[in-house]
Amino acid sequence: MKRKSFISLLLFSLLIISGCNRMLEVVDVTFKAVTITEAPEEIRKAVKENRDKEKATVYTVDREVYIVITRGEKTTGGYSVEVSDIDKYILGEDKFAITVKVEYKDPEPGQPVTQAITYPFSIVKVDLKDIPMDTPFKFSIDGTEKTEYPVELQRDES
Repeated sequence: MKRKSFISLLLFSLLIISGCNRMLEVVDVTFKAVTITEAPEEIRKAVKENRDKEKATVYTVDREVYIVITRGEKTTGGYSVEVSDIDKYILGEDKFAITVKVEYKDPEPGQPVTQAITYPFSIVKVDLKDIPMDTPFKFSIDGTEKTEYPVELQRDES
């Protein structure tokens, strides 16, 4: 019920912001999880520089869009972060908003975990080549109401 209310509020807000009197179109965005070794050098560098922060960042490298989510430093293993869904809201001609749904997983009480400092993160490559530079990205963590994170849209010039 809480999730339905949040989605309804989000859709209503997007309608008001866009000034549209028509139904809002929502498109499911295709994305693929990328390992650190598969990621371009610029993305590997971004993960290394931001691994100790809880942060979500959007990048483009060679005209490909990547989302990097870092959870910060954790005192043990067993923590993870996963992108579960990405939606593109079409607000008008060349106007979009993107919502990224993220799930955090923590170790269960009593679960054996690595006894070392870890830095959970997720990298996804996203099929969003058609969006303008100023497209807003919003992140929803664990289905809770809109969670704000420092989101930096960083794009290359190629």
